[in-house]
Amino acid sequence: MKAIERETGVQRLSIVRFIRGEQSIRLDVADKLAAYFGLALQPIKAKKKGG
Repeated sequence: MKAIERETGVQRLSIVRFIRGEQSIRLDVADKLAAYFGLALQPIKAKKKGG
């Protein structure tokens, strides 16, 4: 967890609280964590109403 904090700048407590479901994270924080794990955030396309 220390490496994640050091390399992303995201505080460990914020990560722990997010994992526990105690708080949400901002999009910029999610993007930093995704990049750390080699992932990328993608927008969700809205579904059409009525079929």
